[in-house]
Amino acid sequence: MIKAALSLLVAALPGVAFAQNWPTRPITLVIPYFGTGLARLAGPVLSPKKIRAGLEAVFPNGDIPSGFAEKRIPIWTQAKVSVEAARESLGAPSQLAALSPRYKEIRRPVFIIAQGDDPRRRENAERLHADVAGSQLELVSGTGHYVQFAKPEAVAELIGRAAGTQ
Repeated sequence: MIKAALSLLVAALPGVAFAQNWPTRPITLVIPYFGTGLARLAGPVLSPKKIRAGLEAVFPNGDIPSGFAEKRIPIWTQAKVSVEAARESLGAPSQLAALSPRYKEIRRPVFIIAQGDDPRRRENAERLHADVAGSQLELVSGTGHYVQFAKPEAVAELIGRAAGTQ
């Protein structure tokens, strides 16, 4: 019953486009409009399953590192965290659009590491790389969204390279 009601609320929201791009997190779209009260009621019931499904989607072959979900679910289901994550998700397009023109002003070494397999994430990283003059881009395959967990050696190597250029 509550799940059906929340689905109807999500469909009525102006941010419904995010539900298409981020199918594992549509419940977060409701929260900024109805506040922490709804997050406190629905979060503990609906969020853990959604979070686990989302993590399975972003880790290659659904292989979530041991303990990863168990440590994050209690944090991510806190009402204040859910509300802020939803606000951030809904505001991201306009905030990025406002900041993107300023990327050309960056005059420091920039090292970008990103997932290489997902076309959307790869295109975003390549666009950032193109916008930041002199940046270095490292696309890592077989990682999913959490590159630092799937391929920590690649991240450590990039940090080592970055530290050597200062």
